[in-house]
Amino acid sequence: MNAVMTATYWQIGRRIVEQEQKGSTRASYGEELVAKLARDLTTRFGRGFSRTNVFQMRQFFLAYREKIQTPSELSAPDSIIQTPSGLSPSYSVLPLSWFHYVVC
Repeated sequence: MNAVMTATYWQIGRRIVEQEQKGSTRASYGEELVAKLARDLTTRFGRGFSRTNVFQMRQFFLAYREKIQTPSELSAPDSIIQTPSGLSPSYSVLPLSWFHYVVC
């Protein structure tokens, strides 16, 4: 469970940086963006998406963006790849729980 949650939070951070901030380390409206996303995620999914937590997800992705490859980045157009769960960053690169990454 912790590995899945950690990988999910990394993916949320990735989405924030790559789609919302267009790949930039910081958006010009950064704090406002994080606060809005926190409200939206809380409305849709419930607890666990405070402004602080969403900000930490973004920071987590930035800290580990070079160390983790997603399944789409690993596959060539003509290659056969393993299932996404087998390639999930949670199993090989993110062995600790979310708590450990946030505290460290």
